Amino acid sequence: MRDISERKSTDDVDFEDSSKLNAILESSQSTIYALDKKFNYITFNNAHKKAIKYAYEIDIEAGGNYLNLPYVKKNKTVVRQYLKRALAGEQFTINEVFGDGTLFKKDYETTYNPIKNQSGEITGIAVFSQDITIRKKAEDQLLQAKAAAEAASRAKSEFLSNMSHEIRTPMNAIMGLTDLLMAQNVDNPDYEKLNAIKYSAENLLRIINEILDFSKIDAGKMIIEEAPFDIQELVNELVRSLQPSAKNKGLEFSANIADDVPLKLTGDRVRLSQILTNLASNAIKFTNFGSVVVNINTVSRAPEKVSLSLEVADTGIGIPKEKIETVFDSFTQVHSNLKYGGTGLGLTITKRLVEMQAGNVSVTSKPGIGSTFTVIIPYKITAGGAATEGPQKLTHVPNFKGINVLVVEDNQMNRFLAGQILGSWNITVDMAEDGLEAIKKVEDKEYNLVLMDLQMPRMDGFEATDYIRNKMPEPICNTPIVVLTADVMPETREKALQLGINRFITKPFKQPDLYNAIVEITGVKDNFITLDTPSVQKQIVGKAKNDVQMEKPDLDYLKKLINNDERALKQLVGIYQTALPVDMDLFLGNYNEQKWSELGKIAHKMKSSFANLGMGNTASALLQIEKPCKLGAPPENLTELVDHVKQAFNETIKTLKKV
Repeated sequence: MRDISERKSTDDVDFEDSSKLNAILESSQSTIYALDKKFNYITFNNAHKKAIKYAYEIDIEAGGNYLNLPYVKKNKTVVRQYLKRALAGEQFTINEVFGDGTLFKKDYETTYNPIKNQSGEITGIAVFSQDITIRKKAEDQLLQAKAAAEAASRAKSEFLSNMSHEIRTPMNAIMGLTDLLMAQNVDNPDYEKLNAIKYSAENLLRIINEILDFSKIDAGKMIIEEAPFDIQELVNELVRSLQPSAKNKGLEFSANIADDVPLKLTGDRVRLSQILTNLASNAIKFTNFGSVVVNINTVSRAPEKVSLSLEVADTGIGIPKEKIETVFDSFTQVHSNLKYGGTGLGLTITKRLVEMQAGNVSVTSKPGIGSTFTVIIPYKITAGGAATEGPQKLTHVPNFKGINVLVVEDNQMNRFLAGQILGSWNITVDMAEDGLEAIKKVEDKEYNLVLMDLQMPRMDGFEATDYIRNKMPEPICNTPIVVLTADVMPETREKALQLGINRFITKPFKQPDLYNAIVEITGVKDNFITLDTPSVQKQIVGKAKNDVQMEKPDLDYLKKLINNDERALKQLVGIYQTALPVDMDLFLGNYNEQKWSELGKIAHKMKSSFANLGMGNTASALLQIEKPCKLGAPPENLTELVDHVKQAFNETIKTLKKV
């Protein structure tokens, strides 16, 4: 006789453990099964058995071969690969679809594990499969929502890009020609009127820039740059630009920099200038008497870093206590009446810009006493004290005799403006209306510089630049190219830079920007003549829809544009007499043939021509045609608008023939 009580006790323990394990397996909602090396079932839980029964009307049994399942037969190669990987000792997880895809279809996350005996030998495969159908559906919905959001973001960016182009292109002509007129009419009684036009144009541009900046920040497209700059120069520039508006209100405007503030810093000069300008111009707007003061102090300093306090204090109308918390909210105006105006974005943009530079902004205020905005931003101290110069104002007429420049621009008025400015700088100027014409020109003649617009018919500036850089021989492919565009979106700049442009200048461009580009890119230094001051042009404001009225070209306006130069006037009139009839034939042809997309394109081109003739109502009518036609759906009052354009064209030709 042998004592087997010890073995029986062990068997009882194994039985208990096995029972517990089986209970766990059966209570699991995951499907669990084990296969031997020939892929026969060793065991499986009830969840797996039910799933197979529901999907394929099959009752599985221990010893049955897993490879006989319809799902496995359908995906035989892939499933065998999984099983072989597990038998080779690999543990891994895959996602798979289970079911026939008609009445029954579920997504599973399946984990394959090799089964080993006590000797470490692989004897089979354990498979754990979890139903993730609900989770997968939620993930798919999330991906769809993300894709929709990204599509909306792209549409928004495209809209902003187009809006920027449409608005900034005429603004380029308005501000640029006003600069020329003011320079030529300093002693003219109308000088103050020109100055008022310039102020209005700059204010409009500021509002446009606020909207675009807000959108760029909101889309995460705003980039904070780091470059050396001189804060003293920046503050001097701030005072020069805002003192006139403060003086007009009888206010004292001053700025103070503490002695311990390092003047040579590294950071984003443009954004710092934008922050101070936003706060100071806001303070001037809401202050009716007293003063606006900008104070810059050191908060803390290390050998290579400094934190600056930028304080803008005013004696203005102040902010009610209950509105202090909302002063930085988007589209919020504490004093929301027509007297003060604005977009309600200035302070929002300021706060975002400060935070993007690891800073913070706060405000204290008492109604009737004034407000103080305080910004704290860290900057690097520029090594060696070198700093780049900020924007300059031309105080002379440049003389670039011997320089050849090709202007590539589809807008006639912008070509005229570029020709006037560059011509006054003694530059030889050639013109091209699109990329195809530009390519032919650079093949035939060597240019020191190409000024390239981006949005043009036939071939745009991107395509033309790519062709010049990559498909033309040396030295043509190395011709310096400066993009001159009304599209200020960062992705547009990035795309242009990747194509190999030398400089990116936005419209309305500043003469110093163009001057600096010519000097730096060509290496040619100019021989000064003389000059001074700014300028703008007549701002055209179109009538509201269904309120277009007949008008004639403003010949007095045309004469002022060219400083009463009779020769230039005849030249300009000749351009219009030649170009307008051609455009009008295309316009009417597309209208009669119902080619809406083409009608929209020619309306876009003609819009600028009439606007630059002082015919804002006609420009407005063409805008009302352009937008919907580009989308393939003409406006309901198309016939009325086309009749207006025809009458305006006839009046224009009659008037121009008398010149």
